Amino acid sequence: MQVAEDAVAGLAAGIRIPKAKSPDDVQWVHGRAPGTPLICAIESARGLLAARRSPPSPGSATCPWAASTCGETSEPVTATCRPCTRWHVVVASRAAGLAPPVDSVYPQLDDDLGLRQQAEFARPLGFFGKSAIHPRQLGTIHDVFTPSADELAWAQTVLEAFAAAGGNAVKLPDGEFVDVPVADRARRLLEFAGRRLACTPDGVAPSPLLYAHSRQMLADDGTFRVS
Repeated sequence: MQVAEDAVAGLAAGIRIPKAKSPDDVQWVHGRAPGTPLICAIESARGLLAARRSPPSPGSATCPWAASTCGETSEPVTATCRPCTRWHVVVASRAAGLAPPVDSVYPQLDDDLGLRQQAEFARPLGFFGKSAIHPRQLGTIHDVFTPSADELAWAQTVLEAFAAAGGNAVKLPDGEFVDVPVADRARRLLEFAGRRLACTPDGVAPSPLLYAHSRQMLADDGTFRVS
């Protein structure tokens, strides 16, 4: 058993922990694969309450929610099901200093519209990704969660104006008010876009939706530069 654990720990780019119910579950995996990013799938009411009380921290990369089973109800999965449960996971992840959570799979393979609607519902709640049950879903998921050129331009404008104001509140030319929370949101957006590019494996062609931003780099000062 130890040989198998060592083999997985040495090769895995990340490990998904199914049915995570307590921080002990995370500690068990983290102790056998230190330094490996962990994704904790919350698939029960017990797991949700544990995440709210004590979000998994050591080794955890993010804290995704499995919509198909969380809450242990027979409620059918729809685009906007269980918003309160989703929101609790977002808050727990943020409070623990984790990356934004990943929404769970949409199980209807032939329902592209439903997949898009669920992804578009999850993103404004604070989810920055979605698990796929089949490769055919990846295009829609990338389309929804990849920051658009307009979003990146907005974030760049916000950070430049905020920096020029010395970190004080400032009004943009279009009238938008920018203070610390808005600047933080813009910075997180650019950091997320940068991580999406950094996570593209060597030798594997990025998706067209990511390639559109492949010449843009996140600078040390938090600005997004185009090479």
